[in-house]
Amino acid sequence: MTFKNAMVYTLSGDLPTDEEIEELLQENAFTPVHETQYSSKGWVPFTGADTLLFTANDASFFRLRTDTKVLKSSAINREVEDRAKAIQKQEGRKVGKREKQEIKEAVITAHLPTALVDSSYTVGLIDHRNDRIIIDAGSAKVAEDFLDCLRKTIGSLKVRPLAVDYSPTFVMTEALYPEVENNALVHEFILGEKCSMNDLEGAKAKFSDIDLTDEYVTNHITQGDMSVDSLALSIPDRLTFVLTDALILKNIKFLDGFQTDVLDAEPEDADLDAGLSYLRTTTFLVVAELRELVQKVIDAHGGEAENFDPMDGL
Repeated sequence: MTFKNAMVYTLSGDLPTDEEIEELLQENAFTPVHETQYSSKGWVPFTGADTLLFTANDASFFRLRTDTKVLKSSAINREVEDRAKAIQKQEGRKVGKREKQEIKEAVITAHLPTALVDSSYTVGLIDHRNDRIIIDAGSAKVAEDFLDCLRKTIGSLKVRPLAVDYSPTFVMTEALYPEVENNALVHEFILGEKCSMNDLEGAKAKFSDIDLTDEYVTNHITQGDMSVDSLALSIPDRLTFVLTDALILKNIKFLDGFQTDVLDAEPEDADLDAGLSYLRTTTFLVVAELRELVQKVIDAHGGEAENFDPMDGL
């Protein structure tokens, strides 16, 4: 099991013990969405595990499941309009905005029992060694929803988005600027072949499968006054990813060196069945890779900002 994305948060304050967290997770375990509900969310076992809290390499893993009824907006709106027209024809009056909203709620309620259910999962880990939370999410909305559920479950969770000293936009743009030497990002990573840029007026440019040091690309910075907002990077033989201006690590792909380590590693607990032994081995190595990756990203941006407000995230 590997992460495809990483949104990183800084954690402060004490947490309950593992035993207490497991009990709290059980109290907030996932239950199937009821026929009259629109959605349901709760904690489910980490893949292959028999408990809701899974630990490996001084990190705690959590898996959140969200089930949502699939109701097509255009179909709902059409039925609302049909009902409104029928009322207008039968009663000779116009249906107001508030009444239409009431009709819409009635239509949704009527269709909930037979609606299809879509399931989604979000995985996150608490890195106890570095006091960070890493969530496999490509957007702040998904990550914040995960944090809200975790906060409600364990009672308190003091976090803030990872803050660094230098702007990601500045660091990524500098990495492609022809006249800049010893850029910290290039020192920590190898440039990929994909990036995107924008300017203050909203113009955008995207590049793929191209040498990013080519003048065709860099001229957009030197002559077009554009700034880089996403940049493909890699750690050779370990992983590739795309860094964004929001400090989100997207499209993480683990390479052959990592996969070889997984295959060569000895199971952490010989008494466990093969499936869970493989899971423990993989997650142990994933934690190590993510720790190194996050630290390299932080170092490339001048280090973690120290203006941490312990009240953030309450």
